[in-house]
Amino acid sequence: MLAGTSPGRETGTRVLVGKCYCGAVRYRVEDAFVYASNCHCSSCRATTGSAFKPFGGIDREKLEITDGPDSLLIVGDDSLNDSHCAACGSLLFSVVRDGAYVHVALGTLVDAPTMRPTKHIFAGSKAPWFEITDDLPQFDEHAAPVEPAEGAAQSLKKVSAISLFVRDLQTAKTFYRDVFDVDVVFEDETFVCVEFDHLFVNLLHASAAREQVEPAPVANRETGSRFQLSIWVDDVDAVCALLEQRGVTLLTGPVDRVWSMRTATFTDPDGHSWEIAQELPAAEDS
Repeated sequence: MLAGTSPGRETGTRVLVGKCYCGAVRYRVEDAFVYASNCHCSSCRATTGSAFKPFGGIDREKLEITDGPDSLLIVGDDSLNDSHCAACGSLLFSVVRDGAYVHVALGTLVDAPTMRPTKHIFAGSKAPWFEITDDLPQFDEHAAPVEPAEGAAQSLKKVSAISLFVRDLQTAKTFYRDVFDVDVVFEDETFVCVEFDHLFVNLLHASAAREQVEPAPVANRETGSRFQLSIWVDDVDAVCALLEQRGVTLLTGPVDRVWSMRTATFTDPDGHSWEIAQELPAAEDS
C-alpha cells in the first residue's frame, strides 16, 4: 500500500483520490496506470449495472484505502475479488492477477487520470442493446498483454508533468492561476501543482529543489533562459490580447516565423520562458 506521505512528494508521481457513492470508503492511487480498458464481459456488466466497466490496472501496492476499510464488502478472496462499499454498493476496484494488481473502477475517481481506456475487451459478449461507437480497438476477449519494453517505450511519449524551480511560491502560484486560468490541484509550504490539459506544472521552491537536481546547482533567472515551454493556439493575436489584459508583457511577437508558425513569447516571474504558437497555412505554389 502507499506510504502515508503527501501526494506525489516522495515518489514524484501524482496521486488520484477516489471514493464510493456515499463517501464511506475513500482511497488514493498513483496516477501511473499500466493499462486501461473498457470491459464488456457479463460479470463486469452485472457488477456495475452498466454496459461496460472502464478500469485502470496498477500494482496493488500503489492503492491505499484512506477511509472506511471496515466498510468494504469483498466478494471473493484476497487474491481475486471485487471490492465494494458495503453501505452503498459501489464497486471501487477488483483484485486480479493472483493479488498482484488491482483494476480501479475509473468512475469512482474524483480526479481525472492521465491514462484513459485504450481498448474495448470482451466486446464479443457486449450487451446486445449497446453499440460501441468510438474508434478504440475491440477484442472479443482479453487483449494481448503489453510487453514491458513496449509499455516503457509508449510511456516515454507522454509528458505528464514539468517542475519549475521558483523563488517566491505565492507569486508564482498567483501568476499561473491568474494568467493561465488553471486550477491548483495540490499545495503545501514548498510546492504548488497546477493542472493544464493533460499536463501538470509543479512549482517547487528553490530551497526544496536542490535535492531534486543534486549534484547540479539550482539556477536562477539571472543565469539566462534554460528552456522554453510552448502552447499551440488557434489565434496567437487573440491570445496575446488576452495575456496583456492579464498583465503579461510580451518579450517577442506576434511574429511570423520561417518555419510556418506565428509566435509570441513571455516569461513568468522566475524567468521561465513561454511561447504561444499558431500554425500558419501552407503557402500556395505560384
